[in-house]
Amino acid sequence: TPTQRKSSGMAYDSDLDLFVVFGGIDGQQVLGDLYVGLPRFGRFYGEDGELDEEGNIGAEVDMRRFSTIFWTKRTPEPAPSPRWGHAMTYDQENKLVMVFGGFDANNEPMNDLWAYNVEEDFWVEVDAFVDSERPAPRGGAVMIFEGGPFYDRGTANYAFGARRRIALFGGTDGRQYFNDTWIYNYSVPLDTINTDVPRRWILADAGGEFSTGPSPRAFSTLVYGQNFAQFYMDTQPPTRAQPAGILFGGRTGTLPTSPDTDGDLIPDGVEHALGGPELGRDPRVSRITQPEAEDELLPFNFVPIGTYPGNLTQRFPERGLIADFEVLSYEERLPAWRWDLPYQGYPLESSWTDLNLVVGDETQFPIIEANTNRIVYNIGVASLIPDMTNLWYTRVRGREAGEVPNAWQLGRPDNLAIGPKGAPPYAYRGRWLYGTNLRGPYPNGEIMDLYSPIFDLEPITQDEIDGNFGESYYLIFHEWLDLADENDRVKVEVIRPSTGADVATRVSGTNRPPITILPERGYMDNTEGRWRRVVVPLDSVANESKLYLRFTLNSDASGNAGGWYIDKVAIVRAGRIEGVALDEFDNPVGPDVDVYLYGVNGDLLVGSTTTYGDGNFIFGLLPQGSYTWQVGMQEVDPDFFMTALGMNINAAVSWQAIVGRDYMIEYTENLLDTHQVWTEMGNSPVTATNSLMSIVDNDATDAIRFYRVWRLP
Repeated sequence: TPTQRKSSGMAYDSDLDLFVVFGGIDGQQVLGDLYVGLPRFGRFYGEDGELDEEGNIGAEVDMRRFSTIFWTKRTPEPAPSPRWGHAMTYDQENKLVMVFGGFDANNEPMNDLWAYNVEEDFWVEVDAFVDSERPAPRGGAVMIFEGGPFYDRGTANYAFGARRRIALFGGTDGRQYFNDTWIYNYSVPLDTINTDVPRRWILADAGGEFSTGPSPRAFSTLVYGQNFAQFYMDTQPPTRAQPAGILFGGRTGTLPTSPDTDGDLIPDGVEHALGGPELGRDPRVSRITQPEAEDELLPFNFVPIGTYPGNLTQRFPERGLIADFEVLSYEERLPAWRWDLPYQGYPLESSWTDLNLVVGDETQFPIIEANTNRIVYNIGVASLIPDMTNLWYTRVRGREAGEVPNAWQLGRPDNLAIGPKGAPPYAYRGRWLYGTNLRGPYPNGEIMDLYSPIFDLEPITQDEIDGNFGESYYLIFHEWLDLADENDRVKVEVIRPSTGADVATRVSGTNRPPITILPERGYMDNTEGRWRRVVVPLDSVANESKLYLRFTLNSDASGNAGGWYIDKVAIVRAGRIEGVALDEFDNPVGPDVDVYLYGVNGDLLVGSTTTYGDGNFIFGLLPQGSYTWQVGMQEVDPDFFMTALGMNINAAVSWQAIVGRDYMIEYTENLLDTHQVWTEMGNSPVTATNSLMSIVDNDATDAIRFYRVWRLP
């Protein structure tokens, strides 16, 4: 019998009438054991009502009575690693139990796919795919097989066809919650578990800004309903019922390791500091991704930029507010949370090389599609020609389009060839990004440009500035940078066209040279195998219109590396607080003094800066909200925040200290109040004489006191 556990996976092999239970966690360890259960339903009764243990012929079966499951532990090798929070389902088409992802023994998310043949008792990892598209590693996702046993009710109106593939939704990687929907599809029908036959993962709904599917969540439940959709008898012929996946519940919220759970570019801590859900700052809900969330404040005033949600046969709707570069245009996209997605391109999801579309990693098609005359920019993000100003555009200076295939590319990165520091394994958020070469190093001796869609920066008038709270424009993007040497450089500029021809060719006009907003950087600025958030003030081009961003990598003739990867780009109009820091005598403190910014929600730190000149300071990139600032004190590490109970006793406050540094001790008697009043303790401040300090509060009263310790500058 399986031991007690939670977050295990379970599936039912309907062909063999067997339950399969795999993995889970029991509070002490992550499990990787496998059990198969044979169910026996009902109990047999004789004519006199007594239980017939032998189940004689003619005995009555009471299906309401307790049943028996005969468990068998199996140990096939190889097998998936121990895990919890994985997704499992039974694939009736190929008679296999499928296992996806979960968290490993170190609680790291995975995205591997395994198939278990119950009848022959062996595991095989499915790792032969048509292209590099994969769901990001996660646990808590839900998975169903779209197909299965059919009802037989004597009518042709019930659904009897099935797509016969696997659908995966949601989950979490410990940093964010997902609401993307994936389809695992076989490229050819299978009658064996031969993994040499290629498969593919297809994104049916990218989630994010334009999705009308379920909100991000993990550990929900998803079942397959063969005839869930309604059918109509009064049509000729009768309209057939349709199968559907039915989703219920799950968990969402903020994650302790997540800088931005809801993907709205506001860190979770800032949203809490600005009042949290009660004041419309809920890090579980983003108005960007959930327009129906009426109580969530718009994080910033975004300038429209990013993907183009539609194709050339439609009117031009508003562009995206955050460029996450997701594209959905596989022909197999039809299974989704709605029938059509307005930002899908047509007809194929692709990037381009030379004069061909590239579908997946290999298959190529001519740019001009036969019989339709549609070209590659219909995919909704990238254009081959610069005058499609609402799309992103790339070029290599001095070369014809397609002559250098490994310049900026749109798609999913693959770092197998370049290593874990050279390129990210996945986009910063979502699935696609722009990179200087998605599957290898950038080329030598080239100047490679990536241009944003066109945008305007509307003037900010004086009457929009509230006291010290002004507004400025900022560029926010996320980068992964790996340059080979000091002669390879990257920079960000703003291109300022003058004429219509300048706009169409994305060049700066006469007497309007490009303005560098992020100066050249080299290999000393490499991100060393991680994503970095970059914030760039746009004051130098504020109040101008018809602008382009240009991201440039300039490589020398020798030596190359992973390159530059860009994701989650936005232009925002955000708050700015300016002030003068004063000392206790109301005099400016001078330069290089620490200033700390707090939100309305108690003493949660929003940011810090140092003064310049005569005590001047600036905080930028702020959502609208109520703030306070404090001069010359710094909250120390979390270990320095502690509690002591003072109940007519001499309560002691202890902390790890730096010998010779001064510390201030404060207390409050109402920690749960959102506007706590902190009072300095009578014998504070003190100078640390030991690495472990302990101070007795001689004034402790009957009330419970909570203490905090500050390290003074």
